[in-house]
Amino acid sequence: MTVSRVLNHPEQVSTEISDTVQRAINELGYVQQRAGRALATSRTYTIALSCLMKFQMLILIWSTHHLRLRFLYQEGYNLELHRSLDDHFHDIDGILVSGARATDKAKLNALTFPIVAYGNQSEFASVDVDNKLGTMLANNISLCVVTNI
Repeated sequence: MTVSRVLNHPEQVSTEISDTVQRAINELGYVQQRAGRALATSRTYTIALSCLMKFQMLILIWSTHHLRLRFLYQEGYNLELHRSLDDHFHDIDGILVSGARATDKAKLNALTFPIVAYGNQSEFASVDVDNKLGTMLANNISLCVVTNI
């Protein structure tokens, strides 16, 4: 119980006990089990990525490899790839949707977990890329390289 308190509620333990437990954790190479944490928090630590436009699928599979290895893995999450909102989404904590159209609104509203849409989706939380600014910055950098500024 003390190890759990040190890791999950450090404010409930004295500094002396916390330091002792942290030393033991470091010496023994203790790693908190995700399964136990998932049970305690009622979370699955799985995010779904649904690519609704078929030509995006291969690009996103390749690009999400880095996403999984860097951020999600470091945070203890898994990533599931899906091609349709008709798929059965079980045991996930949320979904990132790429390529959603107005015709997908009813299906998205029927989902029972948090949704983040890729693109400018006013009905849902969304993320997007400023292509105009990105192109301008790339052109400026290219110009500086070419002119040796």
